Amino acid sequence: MRVALLSLALLCLVGLSVGQPSTFFDFFFDIENKRQFGRIVGGAAVTIAKYPYIVSLRRNSNHICAASVISTNCAVTCAHCTYALTSVAGVTIYGGSTSRTTGGKIFKVSAIINHPNYDPDTFDADVAVLRVDTPLIPNTNIAPVQLVAANYAYTAGTIGYVAGWGRTTLGSAASSLSSSLRAVNIPFVSDATCASMWSNTELTAT
Repeated sequence: MRVALLSLALLCLVGLSVGQPSTFFDFFFDIENKRQFGRIVGGAAVTIAKYPYIVSLRRNSNHICAASVISTNCAVTCAHCTYALTSVAGVTIYGGSTSRTTGGKIFKVSAIINHPNYDPDTFDADVAVLRVDTPLIPNTNIAPVQLVAANYAYTAGTIGYVAGWGRTTLGSAASSLSSSLRAVNIPFVSDATCASMWSNTELTAT
């Protein structure tokens, strides 16, 4: 579903849970700010022990986006986070800590592989793989995300979640990044609902 892939683009996000519909439904449908990425609106503080696959993508020690560990030497993030990076100089992954600034371990990124079909105008194929030479696993509080099967059928009303260190308010570019890991539940919606709420935006299958 489009929203499932949109949620990946907003997060790289990271999983499914069962629960009641989120009160933060407007996170996806902020009509005036449709392209505001890098935010964790609402939700609550969580620990890295619960989300050990969440890591911080950085450049020159500055947080860019969250990413999800998928294997010993790779993490997945969004291509809109990496598209403008012309080299891996100063690019690192920081993981293993609830705090955005202390207690974690730093890994130098050796390669950034943007999806070959990524379109920065439509955000189609908004996926990138980060490769490191020093193994991410095993390390304390770093583990691969459990991926759903390729044929998993998302249904409207299923609750997913977004986790990261993003800004905690909409509509304010000046709001600070969260210093501590946060997560928020979000409901998956049907393609029809997605299309109606984003009627002025080009939607693609990915």
